[in-house]
Amino acid sequence: MGKRRYSALKRALELTKPMVNGKPTGQSSPPAGSALEQFKKYLGREIDLSYPKAEGSKVKSLAERSILPFAVAANAGTTKAIIKVSQRMIEATPIEAIRTAANYAATNLETDSKLEGFVPAKATVSFISATQTTTDKKDSQLTGIKYDPVNKNVYVVPLGATTGKGYLEVKKDVTTAVKALAGNKSKVKFMNEQI
Repeated sequence: MGKRRYSALKRALELTKPMVNGKPTGQSSPPAGSALEQFKKYLGREIDLSYPKAEGSKVKSLAERSILPFAVAANAGTTKAIIKVSQRMIEATPIEAIRTAANYAATNLETDSKLEGFVPAKATVSFISATQTTTDKKDSQLTGIKYDPVNKNVYVVPLGATTGKGYLEVKKDVTTAVKALAGNKSKVKFMNEQI
């Protein structure tokens, strides 16, 4: 978004300034109780925006799992890497097929190891669940205007190799599982592993 963020609201505020020599000058004066007044208060730090975590959110709750790094598998290695994953992602029922396609498993501390500097490949999956109900309109904290909230689910799933599947095959499997989600507007974005 950058410089264009809220550009229409900022321009509208400019238009509420008094005109001096054909230019808006001085303080803007939006109508009392208007969305523009609310936005002006936000810009002046007179109001704080707070977005509480959703119920059931497991903030900073992590668990250890193991994956076979793609680089290790490509060199015929079999040592799995221990990684940290979100407990929320582990317990999410709708993405069970995606987790299966991602090829990670419970950690075996006797055979698996922590690889320093290793960052697993990841799939960021977002979708709107088919079972989600439409929620009541909410008031924008920024303008006070009512809007229909979008309840999007987002999960970050680490990806690993198997003895028969490399990165491209696993990406294909995960993409297929994402497309099969019982919902709409599902999409996935991939990040390569770093080792």
